[in-house]
Amino acid sequence: MLVNDGLANVVANLGTAKDKASATTWFVRPHTPEEFERMYRSGWLGRKIIDIPVDDMTRRWRGWSADNQFMEAIEAQEKRFGVRARMTAAKRWGRLYGSSAIIVGANPRLGEPSEPLDIGRMQKGDLAYLHVDISPRLLISEWEADIASPLFGQPRLYTYNPVVRGGLSGLGTSVKIHASRVIPFAGAPLPPMHAMATNDWGDSIFTAIEDTLNTSGTVSAVIASLLHEAKIDAIKTNLEGIGTKEGEARIIQRFQLASMLKSINNTLLLGSDEDYQQRTYNFAGLSDIHIRAMQEISGAADIPVTRLLGQAPAGLQSTGESDLRNYYDAISAKQETDLRPALERLDAILCADAGIEIPDGAFFHFHSLWQETATQKAENAFKRAQAVKLLKETDLIPGEVLSEAVVSQLVDDGTYPSLDEAMKAYKETRGELETVTELPDDEDEDDSTNVIPFRQAAQDAAPRSLYVSRKVTNAAEIIAWARGQGIPNLTATGDLHVTVMYSRDPVDWFGVGTAEERILVPRGGPRMVDRFDGGAIVLCFSDWSLRWRHESLREAGASWDHDEFTPHITVAKVEGDFDLSKVEPYQGKIVLGPETFAEVDDDWQSGVAAE
Repeated sequence: MLVNDGLANVVANLGTAKDKASATTWFVRPHTPEEFERMYRSGWLGRKIIDIPVDDMTRRWRGWSADNQFMEAIEAQEKRFGVRARMTAAKRWGRLYGSSAIIVGANPRLGEPSEPLDIGRMQKGDLAYLHVDISPRLLISEWEADIASPLFGQPRLYTYNPVVRGGLSGLGTSVKIHASRVIPFAGAPLPPMHAMATNDWGDSIFTAIEDTLNTSGTVSAVIASLLHEAKIDAIKTNLEGIGTKEGEARIIQRFQLASMLKSINNTLLLGSDEDYQQRTYNFAGLSDIHIRAMQEISGAADIPVTRLLGQAPAGLQSTGESDLRNYYDAISAKQETDLRPALERLDAILCADAGIEIPDGAFFHFHSLWQETATQKAENAFKRAQAVKLLKETDLIPGEVLSEAVVSQLVDDGTYPSLDEAMKAYKETRGELETVTELPDDEDEDDSTNVIPFRQAAQDAAPRSLYVSRKVTNAAEIIAWARGQGIPNLTATGDLHVTVMYSRDPVDWFGVGTAEERILVPRGGPRMVDRFDGGAIVLCFSDWSLRWRHESLREAGASWDHDEFTPHITVAKVEGDFDLSKVEPYQGKIVLGPETFAEVDDDWQSGVAAE
């Protein structure tokens, strides 16, 4: 007896030659550029599907890790040629039409457009323009067929044709453009065989999601149409005579008057043989259908619902954070695969046009889309600082090596992009910064100051209140900035300082350890000018070493009267109104001297002098 392997449904003929799915096939419906434009322009959902990923890929842009001179030059070139805007447009239209490109225009002395662009021959000012265009105006006319070439299978020559609605027009003649002068972008990649057959290089995003997009639009339209059926008035009446014009007119007039009376007086007049009913439509389940349709288009577009619709995540424990993180990871991957190769080609051209070279070791990174809260930043910085502290205490890694590793980490993750340059400058001027501050053994102490010298504290190690501060050694630069911003009643240069701890609770001074003698806060980073209690105008900044020191003091038993610790410098004390909105924060470096220990003096402000 022969038994077939598998199950066959005799009723539906599944698994046999008459399988109902046997005729299923796949096809790609061809579209015109005009159809894609209508899908983009006629509905908000189609526009957002095209725009959101592109905006997210470019909105935070990139940062360089290089010397300041190079960064200023390359950023000037970006602004001059609108690189960010053109990259955004090229990627946007690539997603919409399938294929787009940035066309590089150069000085005619570098050859015809059909000839390779030799960047080595470019001189300052040779870059003429960067134009964004799309397929079908720009198509591949020749492919690299030499298998020994590193560009095998890639476009070698493009043809540009001026195109308007309906086809070619007399806007100009076709132009051959060499691939070295074209930076292509694709919405979705095309299979190689299809690309060579059509001389195109990308598919519109709409091609694969069209059916799902239409379904979501249909669901929304049907639900909107049903709203008109939410409440229907039904009246049973005698329809005798409706077959004549006079009878029809009487019935129409009858219910017109009844409707008018109801709308004016909220009263419905019925005859004895008439019956009035109000019927309502049951919308139960429609919201689930609508939500499911939106979820499907969200999955098809590869954009989470929270980002696509601006919808708060559902569920008691749901925050939407994991969805956004996954989405941002996907955007980061697209930045690396789509934007980085294009930018690297463009950077070489921009640098040649500016007459500069990319320094050895210089690189750029895309700024993270995921923005930590101030609390998360502080916690992560503190954890990193603790890890560095533990490594330092174990002596497994020499201090100089550990310092370079930490600097490299802070530069790579974008915390302090220019820290390596600041460290280099610091090492060059280290001799000037490292001045020794000691009190001679025979020097008498000034009883008028609230600072208790460390030598005197050694004689009495009993716990006491603790005020730890650091003088600003480049105070003149900060005062010059404040004066230039029009801030009145400035603090005296010698009194500028940063408070590290202000503990009213007694602390064992010799149990809190010591910190580095000098702190150099590199220029840039988060800065803000704010007003504190008592009219104090302060410059707030961020520094992980100060935060780590503050937290270590608190762990040693010190108290703090505020919820959080924000390093700041009091630059002035202004009574009355003063508009801070026009004040630009100081962006230069901040150099702090050694820690000074003192007991808490609640009247310390009386000892602060003004300029």
